[in-house]
Amino acid sequence: MVRRARVLVAIDSGLRHYAAALGRPVVALFGPTDIRWTETWHAKEVRLQAVPPCGPCQKPVCPVGTTECMWKIAPEEVLDALDEALARD
Repeated sequence: MVRRARVLVAIDSGLRHYAAALGRPVVALFGPTDIRWTETWHAKEVRLQAVPPCGPCQKPVCPVGTTECMWKIAPEEVLDALDEALARD
């Protein structure tokens, strides 16, 4: 399915690495993960991250209970990033 997808939206997970391995465009959403610690060197990847005052914290559960690092990524940003990722294909 990944190979046949025109573009993918993924969190910092295995799916974005599959997209890179298969040469598919991908928009990667980063929450608590420090974006500098994970790199695919995939030219067709667009990475988005909203960094609140408490992050990136690297915690699997939000220690302050806001999950701000995820909801601050606006849908419009994701749509713009999808256009960018497709343009790189």
